[in-house]
Amino acid sequence: MGATLVGSESSNDRRVRWLADIVIIAVLYVVGARLRLVFPFNAPGASWVWLPSGVALAGLLLVGRNRWPGIVLGALANASLDSRPLIALIVGPAYAAGEALLATWIIARGGRFDFGLGTVRDVLRFCFAAVIAAGATATVGALNLTYLQHINPDYGLAWATFFAGDVLGMMALAPALLVWGGTRVSFGGTWRRFEFGLLLTASFAVGVLVFGQRWPTSVVLPIAYLSFPLMVWSAFRFGQAGVTAVTALLGTFALAGSAAGLGPFANALNRGEAVLVAGFMNVISITALTLAAVVQERASAQSRHRATEARFRAFMQFSPAIAFMKTADGRYVFGNDAWARQFGDEAQDLFGRTDADLWPKETAGHFRESDKQTLARRGPIEITESGPGPDGLTHWWTTLKFLVEESPSALPLVGGITIDITPRMRAEEALRASEDRYRSLVELAGSVIAVVGPDGRIVEFNRAAESFFGLTREDALGHNFLSLCVPEDQRSQVLRDFARIRGGEAVRERESVLPAADGTRRSFLWNATRLLDGTRSAGILIIGQDISELRRLETQLLLSQRMEGIGRLAGGIAHDFNNLLTAILGHAEMARTDVAEGDPAQSNIAEITRAAQRAADLTRQLLAFARRQIIEPKIVDLNSLVLNVDKMLRRLLGEDVELVTVPDPSLWRVRIDPGQFEQVLVNLAVNARDAMPVGGRLLIETSNVFLDADFARHHATVQPGPHVLLSVTDTGTGMDQEVLAHIFEPFFTTKEVGKGTGLGLATCYGIVKQNRGSIWVYSEKGIGTTFKIYLPRAEAPVETVEAPAYRPVSEVHGTETVLLVEDETLVRDLAADALRRHGYQVLAAPSGPEALQIAEQAVHPFAVLVTDVVMPQMGGQQLAEELLATRPDLKVLFISGYTDSSLLRESSLGSSMTLLQKPFTPAQLVQKVREMLDTHHGPAQPSLPLTSESDQPVRRP
Repeated sequence: MGATLVGSESSNDRRVRWLADIVIIAVLYVVGARLRLVFPFNAPGASWVWLPSGVALAGLLLVGRNRWPGIVLGALANASLDSRPLIALIVGPAYAAGEALLATWIIARGGRFDFGLGTVRDVLRFCFAAVIAAGATATVGALNLTYLQHINPDYGLAWATFFAGDVLGMMALAPALLVWGGTRVSFGGTWRRFEFGLLLTASFAVGVLVFGQRWPTSVVLPIAYLSFPLMVWSAFRFGQAGVTAVTALLGTFALAGSAAGLGPFANALNRGEAVLVAGFMNVISITALTLAAVVQERASAQSRHRATEARFRAFMQFSPAIAFMKTADGRYVFGNDAWARQFGDEAQDLFGRTDADLWPKETAGHFRESDKQTLARRGPIEITESGPGPDGLTHWWTTLKFLVEESPSALPLVGGITIDITPRMRAEEALRASEDRYRSLVELAGSVIAVVGPDGRIVEFNRAAESFFGLTREDALGHNFLSLCVPEDQRSQVLRDFARIRGGEAVRERESVLPAADGTRRSFLWNATRLLDGTRSAGILIIGQDISELRRLETQLLLSQRMEGIGRLAGGIAHDFNNLLTAILGHAEMARTDVAEGDPAQSNIAEITRAAQRAADLTRQLLAFARRQIIEPKIVDLNSLVLNVDKMLRRLLGEDVELVTVPDPSLWRVRIDPGQFEQVLVNLAVNARDAMPVGGRLLIETSNVFLDADFARHHATVQPGPHVLLSVTDTGTGMDQEVLAHIFEPFFTTKEVGKGTGLGLATCYGIVKQNRGSIWVYSEKGIGTTFKIYLPRAEAPVETVEAPAYRPVSEVHGTETVLLVEDETLVRDLAADALRRHGYQVLAAPSGPEALQIAEQAVHPFAVLVTDVVMPQMGGQQLAEELLATRPDLKVLFISGYTDSSLLRESSLGSSMTLLQKPFTPAQLVQKVREMLDTHHGPAQPSLPLTSESDQPVRRP
């Protein structure tokens, strides 16, 4: 509502102002028209001096062409006062308003118009518009007077009267109204105002002198033009304001004097004299206006030039850019403060010097050469130069050099605008060095580094990324990261991660499965964060690692740990079973000897013995898998072992399986338990036969290989070095990955129920590991399977061991004293009973400390120590060491079900020591004791530590 009221009030104000302007124009028009009675320069129907035309033109120019109704109203009022006929009331206002509108239209067509008439162009445009509009109006007005009203029969006189009167009115009155009404006229300073008053006084005096006297005819024109000096004075000193004021004052005197019959134009009432008056006033007006415009334009130009020069000097003086000018021979004639600061001196003191005077020789030579180029080209050149500065340090400058033409006859000056870009160049050099360091860091980093722009496109891609994704940097840059590097099934997750990153949250330790260069899907562990350009996100930095090998090694380690755990469990169970089986087999054997031949109990005892032997075989397999079986490693030729079992394997495989052996004639020696490795070959052959139900081919190869450090890095627990490879390959049904993951686990089998125990390959695994080897399997469904066994090379010569002569147990007797130490009561009682039956004196103890007490209290010395290896409180090894310290000739027989003992894994047995593996029979115990007493054993070798290796070695001859 308030806005509506304000708008309404504003509209009303505009209407009021419009009406006021119309009334003022109408009043001034009537006043100007009535002055013709004071200046009676009239012809029939017209006036030689028509001042309303000036009022009308000035009014429309000052307040707008839409005020033309004021002209019509004034013309109607004037015609009514003169009692004109109806036709005059219609035609007069029409051509009066039309003349002013035509003149303003012509002026407006020329562009912006200065009411102050400050340019010659505006003066000429005003005069041209006045003449054209007056001519058009005169044409219409003369027709009206001659043919419509029949007031003046002479059309030419009527036209001339109209034209002269209207032109004089516009030329004499309109400029004064425009200048004084449309601009702000002021004369600053008391002296200027005094001078202007003096000018008006002089004009008044000249007007009275020239136009208030009667002059002879011979001096008419010279006397009239005595006013010209006043015009010059007013034009040069006060511009159009002074000119229009003097013109109006002198014009008033000229018209009034001429009307009174005075002055040079005393007979102006005569038509010819009237023309002279009009011509005089027009000449005075046009000349004065033009002269004032010329003076004003020149003054404005000089003022602009001075201002421009002042601005230029101020700009050059205070500009941080270096500005200078020098002659063609290189002498400086101008330089701003920035130029002078280079040399630490005032500019005035440096003018006249050359580059050679101010700069080091190298730099001066560069500057002089570029000066010559500028002079030769005769046009501007832009160059970047470098060289030692006045401070001795290298500087860089970028310079625009150009010619300054002072005059056509003089040699041009060489001007220049220079910017010292040394800080920028040094910053750019530092930036390039930083970028080079960054590029080297990114390119040489082992991590995958990529930068994704705000639009999701790749903007950085290092060599590790090229290698991982199989893309060149050129192929990757500019492409969408998600579509190029991320599988479709993971894009939504990565897209959500990117959204979090752009929100300012970092993504850490994210693992994705991405396609690699070789087409496989590999594990990629990556971190990502947002890159900022100021406060705006500039992209995402991705740093990642290919952890596929790590994950594979973790899987191997977990498998190894699982197998180790299963082995420990199996070994513990087998240990307990061995003690039980030792008692079962021992008592069964003694029962058999105590029962007469033909007794029905003999068959029952035989069944008990057979069942116990089968259980003992199972425990041996468990111990083999658990690497707790007691082994007797020797330096052997693996080719000989393969040839020894060749015939047996052929019978085992059958005629539908072709057995091919390819031994390496220069095969290195290995240190293994020969009996165990024959078992490995048999187990692998049986496994291959079962995988080839319709027949096939079994290939057994031996060769020398060298496992290098790179191979070892990719396979857990592998030690690099020379190895012997035993490869067993069949053409059977093969296995898938799920089966391969469990292939060496005990009791795992793919056979039907009742057709396998699942211990065959588990036994192979344990035996190989216990002999410091590694076994790996490769299989593909429908193609076949290859087992590769790697054994460390042994440098010692092949060992040969002669088997002791067989003696029936019934012939084995002795009288020596035996110290028996066994924590298991069943085994201890059985062993003591067996030894006593064969004549030996037995001192039995359930533990190591009790055995030491018995040894100290013994009346008769004992010749043999029979001790379990693993016992609470004190193990068999420690017990033997303490007894041997005082009894160096003591024979020691260790009995054990598995080799979980530092003695059997790390030490060598002395010549007086040997091992007996549980479960054993009384006959085996008695024979072993007799053998130790009757023979001299060589040093026993320790069992070997566990190892594991991989599949693809570097072969060497």
